[in-house]
Amino acid sequence: MTLSILNDEDWDISKFHSDSEYFVKRPPYQRKTVWDTGKKKELIDSFVRQLYVPPVVIRQVVLDGNDLRLEVVDGQQRITAIQEFFEDEFALPDSPELRELNPEHEIAGKRYSELSEDVQEYIDSQCSLKVIKLRGIDDPDDKRHQELATKVFWRLQQGEHLTNIEKNHSKTYSPVRNFIVQTADDISFDRENYESRDDNPNRHEFFTLLARNNDRLQQLSLLARFILIEIDEGATKVTGKEVTKLFDCKREGFTVHEDLEEFKQRDEIQRVQRMLDLLTELYRDTDLKNGNGEIEFLNKEYFILSLYSLIRELEFGDYNFGRDNYDEVRDFTEEWFKRFRS
Repeated sequence: MTLSILNDEDWDISKFHSDSEYFVKRPPYQRKTVWDTGKKKELIDSFVRQLYVPPVVIRQVVLDGNDLRLEVVDGQQRITAIQEFFEDEFALPDSPELRELNPEHEIAGKRYSELSEDVQEYIDSQCSLKVIKLRGIDDPDDKRHQELATKVFWRLQQGEHLTNIEKNHSKTYSPVRNFIVQTADDISFDRENYESRDDNPNRHEFFTLLARNNDRLQQLSLLARFILIEIDEGATKVTGKEVTKLFDCKREGFTVHEDLEEFKQRDEIQRVQRMLDLLTELYRDTDLKNGNGEIEFLNKEYFILSLYSLIRELEFGDYNFGRDNYDEVRDFTEEWFKRFRS
C-alpha cells in the first residue's frame, strides 16, 4: 500500500459549493461542525481580502462503478463555511476593512445573493483554496486505507483544541468506539452509499431524552462512563484517562480485533443495554419534559451518572425491585434533582 500526495492544487472556492454532492465532509473519524458564525464570517473575509487560509486535505475514494467521492480528512469546518456562504446562510462581516476594500461596491454585511454580479464573479473565480489530495488509499472497504486516513486526520489535529471524547472518536478501529457511536450519536455514516447522515437509526431512545446537547460528543462521553461503571460493576474512576484506556481496549479481556457484534454480547455491554432500556422506561413519560421532548433533570453529567449508579444498584443488587416501584423512583428522582439544582 502506497500513499501518494498531490500538492499544489488551487481550487476556486465556488467548486466546493457547485460540486458539494461529491464531498464527504463527515467521514466516520471526523468530529462535528463546531465553528460559530463569527469564525465562518472571518474565513470568507480572508478569501475576499486575499489573506492566507491553510490548505485542506482530501482523500479520493473510488466507489463501485468508479464513482468518485472526496473525503475531507482536514478542512471540514472551512468547506462547510464556504458552502453555507454560497447558500446565503450568513453574511460577510460588516467591518471597516470590507467597507474600505472597494468603495465602488457595497460588500460589508452582505450575503452572497446580495452582492453585485461583479463581486460574485470575483468570489467565484478569484478566491481560491489550496487542496492536498491523498491517493493510493482510495478503497472504502479496505480497513488499512481507512486506518491510514484516520492517522493522517489525527496527526493534523494535534494543534487543535479537542475534547477527550473528540480525540477518542477518531479511533474507528476500536469496537468500544464503534458501539458507543452506534448507540449514542445523533448522526451516522452510511457505508453502502458512502455518505454521512444527519440521523442515526440505531440510536438508543434514552439519548433522545437527555436535555444535554451532543455538539462536542458529550452523549458519547456519557455512554463511555456507563461502560466503565459496568466493567467494575459499580462505583469506579470515570476520568478522561480511563475513557481513553477504554477506547484503546486496554481493559482486561478487551481487544481492538474484536468484532462489533461479539462485543455487544459481552456481559458488561448487555448490562449497559439493559440499563438504557430501564432508564428509558422509567423516564420517557415524566412530566418534566421540555418542548423538545427532553427531560429537565437529565442535563448534567454528574447527576446522570449518580442516577445511573443508584438505579443499577436497585436493578442488579439483591433487592425486590420491579415495575411496582417505578413511580416511587420517579418521584424520588424529581425531588433529588431539585436538591441538586438548589
